[in-house]
Amino acid sequence: MPDNGSVDPNSPQPPASSADHRSADHRSAGHRSAGHRSPEHLSADQQRSLLYNLLDDASLFPPGSLPMPAAVAAHVRHERAWFSELTGPFVCPESKLTELGRALTTASVPWIDLSLVVTGGAAAVAAAIDAVAADARLRLRAVEVPAATGKQPAQAIADVAAALDRVPLASATAYVEFPLAAIADRSRPSPTRPPPARCSTWPTGAATGPSCAPGA
Repeated sequence: MPDNGSVDPNSPQPPASSADHRSADHRSAGHRSAGHRSPEHLSADQQRSLLYNLLDDASLFPPGSLPMPAAVAAHVRHERAWFSELTGPFVCPESKLTELGRALTTASVPWIDLSLVVTGGAAAVAAAIDAVAADARLRLRAVEVPAATGKQPAQAIADVAAALDRVPLASATAYVEFPLAAIADRSRPSPTRPPPARCSTWPTGAATGPSCAPGA
């Protein structure tokens, strides 16, 4: 029979090429992703907002464990670098505030954003905040306080929240740190010790109390 260009539906057809399958996969993937906003579709302002102050500068702590002068000098460099918008507050324990002040004077640093770690717990909060307020160069952005582990968890966290409520924190964010191991079910031991919880609290008398999440 002459070939008139028609195709017999009963005759076997050649298998689709891998290129055809890939094209189909790409088309379906395109349909699936059509409703999602990928990072390249965010505006420059939106991207900056997501990354702003993302990384606190904890160079005083392990693994860096820099001496105070070196840590302050490095922070100043970070603030002037191309990634400056990523740089968050300088993390410092209350026990080193005097040393921080001397380093700022030596390096002629006019001010520094500070994330204060009150290692002395709830009882040390008031004195630590007073020490920060006494140095106008210290701009308090955050406060982190460990709760006492020798008490019932709810009471220990409430004690820190109450101490934070009694001091002027302005717009600084406060965190209460409590180890999850202290509140874990003792009848179901875990082979690994969970990290400390990081709990955010609002030191303005909020009735909801602190909200906790496992630490990193």
